Order: sequence, then C-alpha cells, then structure tokens
Amino acid sequence: MATKRKHSGNGKSSDSKSVLSREVLKSIELSSEVTLPTALKLAELDKHDCAHSKMNCTKKANCKDSPYCLKNLGMEKMDKMQQKIVLEISNKDVEMRNINEKPSGLQNSGNHCYVNSFLQIWFNYLPFRKAVYDFEADENFEQPIDSKLNIQNTMLSLKDLFATMQITPFEDACALPLIKLLKLNNEQNDALEFTTLFFSMLERELKMHNNGNPLRNLVMTAMKSVQKQTLECTCGQKSVLSSDIGNIPLNVQNCKTLQEAIDSYFCREKVDDYNCEGCNRSGNVIKSIEINKLPKVLVIQLNRISYDSSGKSCKVNTPIHYPRRICSSKLNPNIAVRNEYELFGVMIHDGNQTYCGHYFDLIKDPNTGKWFKYNDRMVDETKAPGYDTEPNTSVKSSTDMKGCYALLYRAVTEFEEIPTPNKEMLAKLNKDLYEKFLISKEGTLSEKLWKNTFLEAYKRINQMWSNLLIEPSSTLPTKDDDIAFVSTKVLRQFHETFMSVYEKKVEIPSSFNINRESYNLDETQTFLKENLYPKPHFQTITLELCGHGKLLLESILSGDVKAVNKRGIVEMLDTMQLSVYNVESIKNSDQYFKRNIITINDICLSCIEKLKERMTFEKNLDSTNAVIKNILKDSARRTFDYKIWKEKNISFPEKARWVGKAHLKNYKKLAGDMINRYFRTFGTPHRLIFSSNSQDNNGTEDTDEEYDEVVEKKTKIENEFSEGFEELTTKTNRLSEDINEDFLFNDVLFCPHRGLTYEEPRLYVSYDEWQKITDPIFPENNEVICGEIDECSDCTTKYFVNENDRTLRAQKVNGLKEEIGPLIKGIEKRQATSTNVKFSHVLCKRFIRNFPKVFKSEEYTKQLNGVCQECLVCDKHKKQFLQEDLKQYNELFVSVSEDEFNKIGLAVLNHGFIEKMPLELKIDVETGFPNDESFCEECHEQALKDQDDDRFFYPNGAKIYAKVVDLNEKNSENGFNLFLTTKRNNTKNVISCNMYSTEKVFEMKAAFANLLKVNPYSLTILNNEKELNNDLTLQESKIPKGNDDNPMVLIVNQNETSYCIDERPVETGFKDSALS
Repeated sequence: MATKRKHSGNGKSSDSKSVLSREVLKSIELSSEVTLPTALKLAELDKHDCAHSKMNCTKKANCKDSPYCLKNLGMEKMDKMQQKIVLEISNKDVEMRNINEKPSGLQNSGNHCYVNSFLQIWFNYLPFRKAVYDFEADENFEQPIDSKLNIQNTMLSLKDLFATMQITPFEDACALPLIKLLKLNNEQNDALEFTTLFFSMLERELKMHNNGNPLRNLVMTAMKSVQKQTLECTCGQKSVLSSDIGNIPLNVQNCKTLQEAIDSYFCREKVDDYNCEGCNRSGNVIKSIEINKLPKVLVIQLNRISYDSSGKSCKVNTPIHYPRRICSSKLNPNIAVRNEYELFGVMIHDGNQTYCGHYFDLIKDPNTGKWFKYNDRMVDETKAPGYDTEPNTSVKSSTDMKGCYALLYRAVTEFEEIPTPNKEMLAKLNKDLYEKFLISKEGTLSEKLWKNTFLEAYKRINQMWSNLLIEPSSTLPTKDDDIAFVSTKVLRQFHETFMSVYEKKVEIPSSFNINRESYNLDETQTFLKENLYPKPHFQTITLELCGHGKLLLESILSGDVKAVNKRGIVEMLDTMQLSVYNVESIKNSDQYFKRNIITINDICLSCIEKLKERMTFEKNLDSTNAVIKNILKDSARRTFDYKIWKEKNISFPEKARWVGKAHLKNYKKLAGDMINRYFRTFGTPHRLIFSSNSQDNNGTEDTDEEYDEVVEKKTKIENEFSEGFEELTTKTNRLSEDINEDFLFNDVLFCPHRGLTYEEPRLYVSYDEWQKITDPIFPENNEVICGEIDECSDCTTKYFVNENDRTLRAQKVNGLKEEIGPLIKGIEKRQATSTNVKFSHVLCKRFIRNFPKVFKSEEYTKQLNGVCQECLVCDKHKKQFLQEDLKQYNELFVSVSEDEFNKIGLAVLNHGFIEKMPLELKIDVETGFPNDESFCEECHEQALKDQDDDRFFYPNGAKIYAKVVDLNEKNSENGFNLFLTTKRNNTKNVISCNMYSTEKVFEMKAAFANLLKVNPYSLTILNNEKELNNDLTLQESKIPKGNDDNPMVLIVNQNETSYCIDERPVETGFKDSALS
C-alpha cells in the first residue's frame, strides 16, 4: 500500500520542484548509485494500490499516490452522463393523467402560491370557468393609454390556462404567462387581497372591451353582499347605512365554531366614543349589523391576525369547526330570501408568521364530487373538511381547522354541466399537449438522436481509456515497450474535449426536414454526426522536461504524468491527432524535434544524482549552522571595538579571520542561495509538446500547401507557452533577491576604497571555524586575516566625525534628562491624581508625553525639539482658547506652577533645543482658567461649535442606539420610569440601526419600527428628555453618532386604541403590478 507523502518543510532553501523527490530519496542510502531499477522504485512503479482503490473513497482530486491511477481525470464525468442517459432511456414509464379522475396542479414559479390558490379555487367554480371560456378576442381592440395591462391578452392567457388545467395529460400546468402579464414580483402576498384586486381589475378593464360584459357582470355580482349598519341612541336618534361588501370578515379569537364567530360579528355593540347628533351625548349609542342580501358565492374571511402589547403582529392559530352546509338564516334570521350554501373551497395559510407562509387549498371537484388537496403542483385526494352535524363533544383539531383563512360557499343549485372550450381551441390545445407529452415520454427527435450519438462515442472513448490501464503487478517493469508516460493534461483534455462536443444535444434545424414517423435511425445518425456535431479539436499541451531533455522524477511523483499502456496511448494520440515534439530553446529561438512517446528509459538519472548531491550539501549545512550559532553567542567577546581593543591591548588568535556580522546572521539564507546557484538545472529546461503541428527536426514544413498553417500554429504555440516558459526559466536560473552573480562572501567588510570599514560590525573566527563556514559552499570568498589589512583612513575619519555628533546629541539629551527628568515624571503622575497645588502656567502636554520616549532609541533622540506652545493658542488671535468642554483640552493642556515652567523652559533653552524661552501662557491660580484678557472667547465658541457639529454630522452613516421602554413601569414622581441609571439597566433592551445625519427623525422611527415589527406612528423617541420632531433631520435634532453610552428613549405606545396597526392598504403589496 502506497503511503501518503507529506512535505515536512525543513526550512532549507530547497528547490520547490523537488519536494516529493527529496522524500523518496531519504528512503535509500545517499551513497548508493542511481540505476534505472532504483529510479523506477523511487517513482513507485511497483505500487498499484492508492486511496482510490479503497471502498467508498470520496477523494475527487488527481491521485498522487500511484502513477498508474487514472481516477478523477475526466472519465467519471462521462460515466455519470452515460448512466443518466441509460436511466432516462429505461425510465420512460410516464403515465398520462386521467382527466376525469384527477385534477391538474399548478407549478409554483416563485412565491406565487397565493396566485395558484386563487386560480385553483375559481377554476372549480363552474360559472366563472364558463364565463372565461365564453370570452372572445376582438380584432379591433386597442389597449387604453392609461391602462397598465392589456385585458384582452390577459383574458386569453387565463382562458388558455383554464383549458390546459382541464384537459392536460400532465400532472400540472404553468401560470407563469399570466403572472408575467399581471407584472407580479416574487414577493409573498395575501391571497384574498389578490382576489379583491384581480376582480376589481376585471370589473374596471372589461368595461373597455366589447366582449367583456358577461364576465364583468358575473364578477360584479358573484361575491357582492349588501350589509346594513344601524346606529341607534337612547334618545331616539337613528342612523342607517347600507354598503356592498365582498366578503364577511370574522374575528376567530376566543371562538371555537364558525357560528360563534358569526354571532360575535352580528351582535349588538355599545359604542362609547360615538357622539349622538340628536342629543349631542356619547355613551348611549348601540351599533348593529345585518346582511340583507347574500351573493352566489359566500366568502367568509377568518381574521387570524392580532397584536401583542408592543404592537407586533401575531398569528392566531385558534382551530375553528365549520359546517359543509350553511343556511342564509344563520347569518340573518329575518332575511327575505333563504338560500342553502355548500362548502366548495377552503383556503389555508400554513406558517406561524402573519407576514410570510404558504397557501394551499382544499377544493371539491365539481366533476367527481371528491375533495382534493391542492398544494401547487401536488394534488391528492383527501377527506371532506368540516362537519355535516355540529359535534357535541370536543373534536381533535386538524390542520385545516387551525390554518383556514377563508371559507368559500356556493349557493346550492341543480346539476351544472362542466364547461369546455370551443372545438377549435380544444383541438389545437389537445394536439399541442399530446406532442409535449409524447416528447416528455420519448424525448424529441433531436434528443433521441443525441443520446444515441453520445452512447456510441462513449463506447469508443471508454474502450480507449480501458486500453490505457496497466495490469497490477508487484514487480518493477522491465520492458521499454510496455509502459509510457503521458501528461495528465492530455488525459484531461481528451475527456473535456469530447464532453464539450457531445454533452449537449444539438437541435435538428427545420431545414433538414426529417420526418419523425418515417426516418431511418442509422442513416439519420450518420447524417447528424457529419452535419451537426463538430469534429473534436484538441489544444496544444506542454510538459516540462529537465535540461537533459528527459523526464523529471518529480513529474511522476506529483501526478503531472501518468504511467499508461504504451499501445493504448499511441492509439489515443492518433485519435486526438496529436504528435509529440521536444522543444529546446537555443539562442532565444525554439527548435522543434519530433520524437516518440516518453518511456521508462527517459527518466533522468543525472538529475536524481544531482539532487542526491544537493541533499548531501544541505545535510552538511546543518552542522555548519551549529558552528555559526556558537560564534554568534560569543559575539560580545569576538566583536571588534577600536577603543576597547586599543585600551586593553587585545591580540588576535593565531590564523584568526575577520567575518562580517551581517553575513554570519544571514548565513543560512546566503548558503541556501549559493546551493541554488551551484545546483541550478543543467542547461535550459526542455519542453515536451503534444500538438497537431507537423514539423520535422529541421523545422521545415511537411508540404508546401501546409506552410501557412504550420507557421501560424507554431506562432500560436510559442505565444501560448512563452509566459509560462519565461517564468520557468526565471525560477530555475535566478538567484535570490539578496544575492547576485558577483556575490562574494565576507565582502561586506570592505569600504568602496577596498579598506576595512568601521560601519560594518565584524568579529574574529578561528581558522578551523573559517574552513567550516566557507567550504564547500563559499569556495570563492573574501578571506581577511586579522592584522594584515588596515582600516580605510578616509572612511575612519568620517565615521568618527558622525560618531562624535551622535555622542554630543546623546550628551545633550542625557543632560536634559538628568536636569528635568524627575520633574517631568512628577508632572505626569500628578495629572492622574488630585492635588491641592495651585498652578499659574500652562505647558504643552505633547512635550510631557513624548519626553520619556527620547531615551528609548536613537531615532526618538533625533526627534526631540523644543516645547510646543502654538497648539494651545488660536491661530487668529494667538490667545488661549481651550477649556474642559473641548476634546483638545485633555489632549494638549497641562497645568504647571511658575517655577516648573521656568525650570523646564530654561533647561530646554540651555541645552540648545530652542533659541528662546517658550511662549508663556498664564492661568488664574484660583479657577485654573485664563483671565478674560488672555482668553479668546470667539475662537473657543467656534471650536465648541465645530466639535458639536462633528458629533452630529455623519454623512457616511453611523449606528444610532435607543432603549425600548415599557410604559407600564410607572413611578410616583415622574409618571413613567423612563430614565434608568444603573449600568446593567442602561444596556438592557437597547436596539440600534444605521442612519445618516441627513435623514429625518421619522425615517429613524420607521427603521426602529421595522426591527420591532410595529407601526412607526406608535413610537415616541426622547433625546435628553425632549421628544423629537418627525420633520427635523438627525443633525438638526442633535443626535450624536455612536450614542451607546447615552441611548435615546424609545417608547412603544401600549394603548390598544393607538398601537393597533391599520389594515394594510389593498394596493401596498401590488403597487408595481398591473393590478394597482
């Protein structure tokens, strides 16, 4: 079993193209000679097992464990396609729907279940279906300019859809053409709202059509009831109002049966807030409602929306028992005309939220009298909902009882005939639907011929692929004729190209005039292949070889090439019409030499030997690195220091050498770069090209007729691989950015005048240490024997001048530190604690804050300047303007006594950091603020205004925080407990939204209302105990950005009369549709 190789990453500057080769070379003795059997063993050509050979292997990448494994190189995709086609051919038992037994469903093309619910209910109301069928087009009809839709096209689409639902052999039909005409988006909407809008649209638009009156009259009368509302006062004043309603809205909360909800709707109710016109008093008026006229279709809406204390809408899941038949007397005992109604549709809303969910219906089929559950395209027979006799005991609640949103009853009439479209439409629709069904069952002619073409091509390709496989063997291959190596890219392209040609069917043009009933499959198949499917064209592929023009061991181990049957790959390359060329770059020109396929004898043994030698060097480098480490540990004793060595008269060990400290510190990197230089690939790497380009080894063309094609193709090949080849050459031949061709180890010790320099630290090493450092990695080096070469006089003078400058600067800084350091430290500590000392002067805080940094490094020393006082005065009047209400006050303001100011100023002046005393700024010793004469009120006010404007101005947006408050929490003094002070309570119930300072307060209310799912008009926002004006912007209302430390107060009005959100305007959800 082949083991999985991992690159451990030893930190050496190794060639990235030999990672796997290094791992396998560790398994043999480095001193052994590399022979062909050894190379074959290193290439693991004696191993056939890999991860893919295990059962249930889910590995999808190219296998690198075995050179024989051809998994995941493209054949799997063709296998999957072949299995799919075979399954489709064998799975053609598509059953035709029995149109007399099972109704058709509707496909859901988005969030359009509410449309499907409407269509499926009203399709089963036969008068409406007949009226739709009776609608005829008017050739003189023109769409009115002010109309959003073409009513004629809409009605014809609805007519076609109803006819399809009635006679289609499929399980479902598609309402998408009608949905597009209505311009409906993919948002969820209310099904009853859509019903109201759709019928209103028909009533409005059909008036403009010559053939629209029959359907318009049905729509206007089918659901219209007459409701009378009476307001009667105890004084005798009486008011009666009659109105038309489309459905009866019932509140089902706290009700168990439909009759309870009806009785609650029609019960007499006292109206407390109505002011009687007769006696001008309120509280004595009784309201009553009754239905005087009932429609042919009785739609009872069950209101399942309520609101909690915060104004958030909630769904009412109260189960309601409802009858299958209902008499008009149940609605009004005194009604003049009594009718019997039978249930024919139950609209159900499935979901726990009011603003989203799914609609499905229970509908009684008028053809069979059976009940079916319509859930978009799924239609299944179900038991009849509701009850015939009202249950006396509790009945287990069902899904329809909990989710019923509307109950549709129709007046009981005599037998109604099932309407059908006219004969001409019926014949055409039948023919079209039958052809579509036949296609779904057998496939189109194009599809049928394509499948046969693909399966035939698959058979050839699968056979060629099988011919590539090599029988597993535990011994190494011995014959050169048995095994060949081919680029993995060739194998991938073999499949990808064939798949690109055959994976998609090509429609047969009508001009071919092939008769489905009488065509000959074999003749048509041949004709199709020759005329419709292009001949596969294979791109040129390159494989990198070594500088000897042979195969790299790394290419085998990395899976870039695969070991295949030689006869099989020759057959495949002939099919792909690819020839093999060896490309060698000579004098910036590519020379092409035709050659045979690569075999086991083409594995480069020289490169393996070279890699072994390199690994030996790197192994020796480990011991050298240990020597370097010990030298650097002893650097304090070995490092040259002119003054110390001169004063102590230190002598050098015998045969000691000077070495630059920088080169010792970077030795590992420099040595790695030198190894890369020494073991760079022999010559320029060759390339193996698989191309249809036909050139002989002299670069001449095979025939004169092909000259232009060959030149063009050769140019294409060169352009195609020039970028990758340049990168390869650069990576192989270049050295590190830190080292170049003329690099000389230890050359860093010399100045431009070729004398020793003081700028570069150096230390001595013994002769033995020098030998270990330089041999054999740095055979060419700059050997400097201690005491034989003198320092450069010019550079030495310059060095000591700069050193004197640094010394003088350091002395000044140290003197300043010694004189005022304790004082500065005391001022720093004093700012953090309270004190009774009275101050009369102001000092720039930046000087105090930066002073300790000066002594940490030479860079800070260079940055020390005088005391800055300019930031404490205004630019316009040069007066103090800072007070505690400004942010800059704490950043720049330090109070000191007069003695402290003078001591610091004189010290900085005397040590040469400034030329005159700092600007003297005084403050009142009692108040700590400047007096009126030295304080600039104008600039202070402007700075304060700018600071406030910055807090309230956020054009790019910022988070605004508000605390939601419950008005039920009252206290005795303030009425409401709005302003909580504890830290825990201050963060409790805090919400936030992103706003811009240019947006208005009401827009912020809307954003918060959206988070709370409440009406924005039910919100009141207080900022610093003041109510915000809806019409002002956030900047004008002084609302700061990021106010989480002091959030606004957000009050949700819990008064039931004010928080209840009004019914959504009918057109809100359809404002962009053709129904608005």
